[in-house]
Amino acid sequence: MHELLKIAKYWAIEPDILAKITQNSFAIPASFLKRNDDLDEIKSLSFQSERRLSNTRSVMIRDGTAVIPLHGPITARSDLFTFFLGGTSLSDLAKDFQTALDDDQVKAILFDVDSPGGVALGPSEMADAIFKARGKKPIWSYVGRNCSSAAYWIASATEKIIANPSALLGSIGVVTTIPVQEQPDSEGYKNIEIVSSNAKQKRPDPRTEEGIA
Repeated sequence: MHELLKIAKYWAIEPDILAKITQNSFAIPASFLKRNDDLDEIKSLSFQSERRLSNTRSVMIRDGTAVIPLHGPITARSDLFTFFLGGTSLSDLAKDFQTALDDDQVKAILFDVDSPGGVALGPSEMADAIFKARGKKPIWSYVGRNCSSAAYWIASATEKIIANPSALLGSIGVVTTIPVQEQPDSEGYKNIEIVSSNAKQKRPDPRTEEGIA
């Protein structure tokens, strides 16, 4: 079994990204680690002086707005995979969000999202915390490139999502991968995927009319 699959049994992530991770732990596109300020509402923030918000790992405050990065694959806790893949741990995200919410210097909160998703256990609690905090301060999400699966789950709890016209949003659902050894050597593994069926028209066969549409 690939080491990454030991982190979580169930994943809410783009299937091709999960495949790339399991094939090569370091094959995450560099684009996941970059920030985007393409839209006018968000671009103005980049011209303001910024500093690290106290008692947070990666939150920057610009003109009273706390910018919280939600980048790369989402995991439950910080570990070597989070460090090397440039991902986001839910434990750190929750702490940073609460710190920004409690800080009187912070007048608004913006999640800077660029993630294909991640673990399926945990985003629900994070989304609930964000939803319950709505009304205390403006809480928005900005998507420059990607907001899929678990990332979309979290971002959808904010009051508003601002997306670049070319950004990817969606990919709703959960998948678990079960490795089955069919041959006695290391090359004899086959991955079997079990995908949730709660969302309609999920992953249709591209050979069918429905898939082509």
